Amino acid sequence: MVEASLVRSSLLATADNYCTALEGKVAASRNKRDKGYLAVVKTMGMLQDLKDGVVTIPSLAPEPGSEVREASYSDLKRVFCKEGDQWAKVGSLLRNPEVPVSVNLDKAASRHLAILVTTGGGKSNLLALLAKRISDVNGTMIVFDHHGE
Repeated sequence: MVEASLVRSSLLATADNYCTALEGKVAASRNKRDKGYLAVVKTMGMLQDLKDGVVTIPSLAPEPGSEVREASYSDLKRVFCKEGDQWAKVGSLLRNPEVPVSVNLDKAASRHLAILVTTGGGKSNLLALLAKRISDVNGTMIVFDHHGE
């Protein structure tokens, strides 16, 4: 999963005033090798294990220069959208909205659960959805709302 990406210019990185930055911009536009690309990624697990619902983090990081491929729709769907009574669809992936996302109700509701999101982020909607799905399978849920909403 890509957590951050950055494109930088070594010529512009050291510019500390307008004139130097302007000169650096002109020089950088002529030098195709001036641009450097950096991505910060997080390993979510081994793909085959994730498809089977098991998280297995590799013991070694990939070698520099390893091939990188975009995950296919079918792989993403198999990892993030599970079927069955214990699963509830709660939304979709931010960067791939056509991929539905499910949560395991047994794991989410069998212990303490906090829903923490900024204002307008969908806390109430998620809570209502989880409560509805839990009641659909004759489950029990206790909700404490510290703000009386």
